[in-house]
Amino acid sequence: MILFLLLSEILNTSFYESFKEIPIAMYKTGLNANNKRNSCLFQYYQENAQDGYVARLSFPAGGGSRPSNAVGIESCEKILYGTIISRMRMADCSNQNKTGMVSSLFTYFNNGTDFSGVGISDNSEIDFEFLCAKPHEVHITVFTHYNDAGDKCSYMSRAVNMKTGIFSHNLYNDCKQYSNLEPSEQTPVSVAPIPDFEPHKKFYNYKIDWKPNRVIFSLFEDNQPEVVLWDYQYNSSRIPHIPAYILANLWHTNNWYPHGMSDCIQSPIYNVTSEYDFIQYIPYTPPENPPGDDSKKDNGLIYYISGGVVIIIGGLVLFLLLKNDQEKYNPSLMV
Repeated sequence: MILFLLLSEILNTSFYESFKEIPIAMYKTGLNANNKRNSCLFQYYQENAQDGYVARLSFPAGGGSRPSNAVGIESCEKILYGTIISRMRMADCSNQNKTGMVSSLFTYFNNGTDFSGVGISDNSEIDFEFLCAKPHEVHITVFTHYNDAGDKCSYMSRAVNMKTGIFSHNLYNDCKQYSNLEPSEQTPVSVAPIPDFEPHKKFYNYKIDWKPNRVIFSLFEDNQPEVVLWDYQYNSSRIPHIPAYILANLWHTNNWYPHGMSDCIQSPIYNVTSEYDFIQYIPYTPPENPPGDDSKKDNGLIYYISGGVVIIIGGLVLFLLLKNDQEKYNPSLMV
């Protein structure tokens, strides 16, 4: 009974927030440097939105740096695995092309607890991120651990130039040194280029498919095929297994910049905006064996056993979460 009550804290139903109405599954987050809420407008008219309305994030000129000063939206409940899809327009810094602004869609939870017992705080995080100074480069990251001091962590990251389809890096970082991902962790090795990719000028669809043994990042234009950016299924210990919130935000960075562009961390002198047409969540459904398919019995058994382990771990995790009322917001510090 206790386990059931704990598991009920995880969202196990789908939602679709189009922002034409005030959302019920998500809410506004973020304080600016003056401890006043940054601008996040729901029901904001946008002629290029599917239903005419978006959630519009506006970061003020001179706003403070770091994710703690972000303006954003966050799910009311945590999820454990599932599919997240959003149609978004990233921040446009054309008026100041060396601005250090980050636009994102991600999952996140870190309250400083070492649930896995490895000596580092668990950091459940899967990111889509864009740097304003180089908008056609997509940064995708999977975190499992990160501590406040920033001296211990575990994460993988890739960056792809969508205009060329070429990846600029494929890295694993333990906060001591970087190493290249194994070749089998770099799937695909390149993607079909989108020569006119301008995510700061038009809406694209972004998708995170989070499973116990696999994470898939993809994007697509309206009425076009999906472009898979990363299909990771090599080592499940490098995939987060802690419930996390769904977030989208906009923030100023003063220490993360595109490779070779170290001057692109300027504080914005204009208000900077990003827009979210919709955010959708679809819960994860474990695979089932087709009737009479004996060849997959062993694989199915593994899924059922791992599913039970996930439920037990999820219950224990939630029990600890309920004992810790304050959660510390510490999103990714990227390459």
